[in-house]
Amino acid sequence: MNYTNDKRVTLALLLKANALCDQGAHEVSAADVALTCAIKWKHHPPQHLHEAVKDIFEVKLEDVVKVLMHHAIKQGVNSHLQDYEDLLGGNV
Repeated sequence: MNYTNDKRVTLALLLKANALCDQGAHEVSAADVALTCAIKWKHHPPQHLHEAVKDIFEVKLEDVVKVLMHHAIKQGVNSHLQDYEDLLGGNV
């Protein structure tokens, strides 16, 4: 069952992101937590609402960081060097 648009799941995502912010990860958003869960759910989708909420609250900061790093690497591989001209300076 797809819980991505469920208000209770959205609340759980927001609460988990807030809890991670309280642990010092101030840049983690509910979307980051949702992306982390979506990857897990691709292979093991929750069958019930309580399973989805349990999965959300079991997410660790390390899990989110791994997913975001993997996502950044994939995005970087598919980008052109000109996309980073402002970071590198000069003509690329």
